[in-house]
Amino acid sequence: IDVGEIAQQRLRACPYAILRSVNCRYHEGVLILHGEVPTFYMKQIAQTILRSLEQVQQIDNRLVVSS
Repeated sequence: IDVGEIAQQRLRACPYAILRSVNCRYHEGVLILHGEVPTFYMKQIAQTILRSLEQVQQIDNRLVVSS
């Protein structure tokens, strides 16, 4: 199974509904996050939820904070 898909599943299962719309792409050890979140805190939460994925060496958090 694709690491990007595993990341998507983790975010869909989290209690913060806004994070369920975040898109994840995985390429050569780097997990890239795309989308829009309302606060910097939510941007950090998304990263924290995905940090423990075994194959991920780096997270490229491209989430845009739209306040």
